[in-house]
Amino acid sequence: MHYIISFPEGHIDAGRIITGSSNFTQAGLVDNLEFNVELKNRADYEFAKTKFEELWKDADYLQNLAKQAQVHDYEKQIDQLVYQLYGLTEEEIKIVENS
Repeated sequence: MHYIISFPEGHIDAGRIITGSSNFTQAGLVDNLEFNVELKNRADYEFAKTKFEELWKDADYLQNLAKQAQVHDYEKQIDQLVYQLYGLTEEEIKIVENS
């Protein structure tokens, strides 16, 4: 799950990124083992917004395996950031990734 929230021009902040592992799996719906984080840093917001806009402009994303691999790489990077922010142990990370 990834949300990009943009604030109106003139707002003190540019926006927010909410990202995490929430989804419609047993872990999310039954076991409640989902992790989400709100990123408030302007650089994080700008990075995510730019990447999203680049992908959105590429109409061939669904047929382009290289682009899909790049998105997968970004998702792994985001996952690692979330794990660090929550201070998860290797055991907890395995639980999250296997759910």
